[in-house]
Amino acid sequence: MKILMIARIRFDNTQEKAIASKLLSQQKAFEKLGNSTDLVHLNESGIYINQTLIKRASLKNSIATKLYFFKKLFTDILKLIDISQYDLLYIRYPMSTYDFLRFLGKIKVKNSNIKIVLEMPTFPYHKEKRGFFGKLISFIDKDKRTQLNKNVDYITHFGTEKKIFNIPIINIQNGANPDEYQ
Repeated sequence: MKILMIARIRFDNTQEKAIASKLLSQQKAFEKLGNSTDLVHLNESGIYINQTLIKRASLKNSIATKLYFFKKLFTDILKLIDISQYDLLYIRYPMSTYDFLRFLGKIKVKNSNIKIVLEMPTFPYHKEKRGFFGKLISFIDKDKRTQLNKNVDYITHFGTEKKIFNIPIINIQNGANPDEYQ
């Protein structure tokens, strides 16, 4: 199976190092299970797939970067990656926006056989969002997340829920040690 993982986090940001480490462990675990796995992530200099820069962009901590994350990032990813070569798309949940929902819909049009899995580490998550921008995105997410079930096949989650947003849950543990998958 060929897997594409997408994480809308900056791997070079010290505040996101633990998440980056977890995602790299998940990638290794998928590969130890016999899957070919690519990981799309961000860095201050742009968008990367594994260790290769695929789009140069200034992604410093700024309002412009946050707007890019929620307005254009997924459109750019769709232009840069041939989604038809993948069987599974595994995305760390970035909050639902118009751009993200359009991205999911276009993925299914380009590759109707692909399975889409969202990783949702915490639920409910709205109390985690702070400040004006966080509350604005939370408001947009509350409106748009009801449309996720049109294109998302499963959600992975650390809790005990059976469904979130009417999407079946695959319960997982927090973290992955690839040495456990032999």
